[in-house]
Amino acid sequence: MLFVIGLALIGLLKAGVQLVGTSAALESWPEPLPTADSISYGNRSIAFILGWEFAGAYARISLCVSVVALVVLGFVLRPGRYGVDGRLLAIVIILGPIGQVLMTNVGGHDAWMFLGALVTAVFGRTVGGVTAGVVLMSLGNPEQAVIAMGCLLAITLIPNFRERRRSTLFGLLLAIALLGALSLYAMHVGVSTRGGYIEGYLLQGLHNFFINFPLSLFAILGISWIVVGWILADMSNRNRLFFLIGIVVVPLVFTAITVDQTRVFVGLSGAALMTALLDAVPRMRRRAHLIGLRNPLAWTLLVAVLLPAVLITYTGAPNVPYAWIFGKIAAIN
Repeated sequence: MLFVIGLALIGLLKAGVQLVGTSAALESWPEPLPTADSISYGNRSIAFILGWEFAGAYARISLCVSVVALVVLGFVLRPGRYGVDGRLLAIVIILGPIGQVLMTNVGGHDAWMFLGALVTAVFGRTVGGVTAGVVLMSLGNPEQAVIAMGCLLAITLIPNFRERRRSTLFGLLLAIALLGALSLYAMHVGVSTRGGYIEGYLLQGLHNFFINFPLSLFAILGISWIVVGWILADMSNRNRLFFLIGIVVVPLVFTAITVDQTRVFVGLSGAALMTALLDAVPRMRRRAHLIGLRNPLAWTLLVAVLLPAVLITYTGAPNVPYAWIFGKIAAIN
């Protein structure tokens, strides 16, 4: 757990903290709000239960959900269970795009997506585990939850993840049912969901993606590209196709056509990517040991600290590591 806390502090140093979101609107709960995140009920429901209607309510709730997710991550990857592999996994997850998105969108719905994706990746072999994961993701972003489960289902066509196929299919159907019910409710009260905003932002999304190309490709996975590349090299052509569809292609298509770019990819690929990392990193570390690579933990940490975790934002401008430090220095001068 102390190792995870240390990584979180390094992540904060690299990314800084950015607050997003608006004041909690409680008077109309549970009716959907006339915004793009109309059916995202996680932050809003907690605010309603606690009676928080001040400007920083969503930020506090989102931060608490992020802390819970990091505690779960630390518990799951504890040395007694994963050994050094757990620390390698924590480095890749926290110091990559996932951690960057969490820390630069405090007050948004990304913490719910991360917590749900983590629960799905770790406990998703059972119906109960995948149910909990899907519900958590749907509290954050029901639309992304459906696509995330579809991506996870794609990689269950690979033999390594075959035992997850039935529970993942159940999770996908559950996510579709939740999205359908919430969308019908929104339609009933005359409010659009995120799907209604895609056409209006399509050109801006494509602009944000291609103006930063090929940096956009690096940004989606960051340090995880190293693991993804190793997995692809170690697969047959058939399995490679399923893996690329679930981890890269489908999330990338939706990333390219939506304005929020990197954070969209992180949300859509999170469950499948963390499932793949949990499977591949231990095997990758053992292979590295066989070829004589020593101290993989130290090397991985060094690469993660030095390698940029770039975030392409809705403005189209890349958010680069340590930018907040240079901004503070510039403000002083």
